[in-house]
Amino acid sequence: MSSHIKPGMRIRLIIPLDKAIDVEKYAAAWRGFDPNYWNGLAGSADSSGANLYQQQGTWCCHSSRVEQAQSWSNEGGVASVDALIKLDKFAQVDPPTPPKANLNRSNSGINENKDYPPSDANKVADQCKQIRLFRDEMGADQTEPLWHDCLGVVVFCENGEEICQEWSSGHSGYDQSKTQKKLHTRQKTPPTTCDQFIKSNPSGCQGCNQKCHSPITLGWLDTFDHNKTFSRKAGDISKTDEEVIASLAAMPRMEYDRIRLDKAKQLNVQAKTLDTLVKEARNIENKNDNNPFHKADPYPDPIVPAQLLDEISAIILRFIIMDAEQAHTVALWIAHTYFIDIFDTSPIAIINAPEKACAKTLLQSLIARMSYRSLSASNASASALFRSIELWKPTIFFDEADTFFRDNRDLQGLVNAGYKREGYVLRSEAVEDNFIPRQYSVYSAKSIAGIALQKHLPDTTMSRGIVFNMLRKLPHESVVRMRNADSRVFEDIKSKLTRYAQDYSQQVRLARPVLTDELSDRDQDNWEPLLAIAQSAGAEWLHRANVAALKLSNTGEAHVSSGNELLADIRYIFESRDCEKISTVDLIEALVTDDESPWATYIYGKPITPRQLAKQLTGYGIKSKTVRLGNSSTPKGYDVEQFSDAFARYLPPTLPPQSNVSPESIKDEIGSVEVNPPPD
Repeated sequence: MSSHIKPGMRIRLIIPLDKAIDVEKYAAAWRGFDPNYWNGLAGSADSSGANLYQQQGTWCCHSSRVEQAQSWSNEGGVASVDALIKLDKFAQVDPPTPPKANLNRSNSGINENKDYPPSDANKVADQCKQIRLFRDEMGADQTEPLWHDCLGVVVFCENGEEICQEWSSGHSGYDQSKTQKKLHTRQKTPPTTCDQFIKSNPSGCQGCNQKCHSPITLGWLDTFDHNKTFSRKAGDISKTDEEVIASLAAMPRMEYDRIRLDKAKQLNVQAKTLDTLVKEARNIENKNDNNPFHKADPYPDPIVPAQLLDEISAIILRFIIMDAEQAHTVALWIAHTYFIDIFDTSPIAIINAPEKACAKTLLQSLIARMSYRSLSASNASASALFRSIELWKPTIFFDEADTFFRDNRDLQGLVNAGYKREGYVLRSEAVEDNFIPRQYSVYSAKSIAGIALQKHLPDTTMSRGIVFNMLRKLPHESVVRMRNADSRVFEDIKSKLTRYAQDYSQQVRLARPVLTDELSDRDQDNWEPLLAIAQSAGAEWLHRANVAALKLSNTGEAHVSSGNELLADIRYIFESRDCEKISTVDLIEALVTDDESPWATYIYGKPITPRQLAKQLTGYGIKSKTVRLGNSSTPKGYDVEQFSDAFARYLPPTLPPQSNVSPESIKDEIGSVEVNPPPD
């Protein structure tokens, strides 16, 4: 806070950035913003320029003027740090290639893609007051932005790093290692321009008669034209123009639309010409990436997450017969495909049906029309898939999985590994005469649809998913046919989801939803991303998501592993017979007696054998032994004590208490969560 009153009205412009930025890069980002969005007028009334670089805290006026202070806010999204720094690079010095004889430099590592003529730091200081004060006062009492701008000239001179250290040593906060770090960062962008010095310290440029673009030119050899300005001639199509077009093509379309007129004026072209060039650059970029996906533009208006999720749920129920809990879960799963980069886990959407004509394919098709970069992969090889995932990060959809998934071990491994962010597959790549191992990331959102998938998917895959059990439509139930749907509805949803992810990524990233103990550890992993999204939509949606999690996870409890099922049946046999020991023969006989158990037709329709039983139990540390029975016989068998640890670890209690968890209790436990307004 200033200790004195300055006359006139002062305005603080707050610009939210898309990521954290250190002090070294902040000046470059500001220089990219000011001339392009504020015509270089921001801070022009401030002789010190210090207010341009206030990154933290709150700007306050004098206590006597507090009542006069006003604030305004407008939803304008966030600014891209990388894009602003690129804009600064385009505006900086772009010198011509100097004679080769003049390129012998003691500074290495200066902007690897640029070569600058040798420049004498003292010669620059003799002719530039800004640099002279830096040299003569050894950096004492300089503001951070002005010092940073001075470094941006001297570091490009002969022996620039040593001179910068020497000329900075007079500052009370001087630190050699920190200064060296700043120097290395500063060398990544071109030398500071005179226009920038006028902004950071106007008084230092008063009375200057030099006609240069940057003070760096004042120290060049006399054989070089240091008065040359590096402005673009009208009609030139230079490399810099191409770089500008490429950066504009990479911008979100809304951001580009806001600056297109100013950019066209700077480039001395008509706006429609610029639009054509940018469009061509986008097409080339997509062609080079072989990207088959249409990029959805962010929705122009701010998103209210609860309303958007309501809209998606309503669309689901319009076309599909399912309960509200499943529809809410589908909406959250679709949204998670846009936020997947901020999660460590992506649950598989498993769309299961007991038989044909249960709308499983219809539901998956509906989900695909609203998900991020949907890619049908039912007919794709594993090698094509892991390359596609690494290149495009699509949402993968497998339909009719009951016809191919069980016998495709490569595909199973890819899907299971891609459940976690760190998941990858390892393959050999031919490089000249050798084969080099390479890791391919396979983390992506995936959906699997099929009939009786509990029989065709490995237990490890089923446990990684949220199961949607589809039902055949009754005669009295009616839905809208998909072929009558307006495609613009789905494009609108994708646009809104894109804006949702753009505005709320940080909020969803920081969400820590309460995970009820009613869910298993794996179910908590599956549901945490969806609950985080629900939390960003407010208390009602968080309540809905928790209710859905309990209901859908309970429906998935039937899909237990074969090992767990065997343990449960063995425990039942011990308890029903009230015995502590049993022979292997008697145990198998009891297992195959139940017609509904899988043990009577364990392998190719034949009963489980003693060898197969022993193999199943070995994984739990249980081996057959000689047991002494009541009739004095000593056959091979098992003692109930051998199973006590496995029963306790892998099975629920024999008579689990009935859960009294209600939706209301869940809501009370979670607590009240305010609906998040659109970000300011």
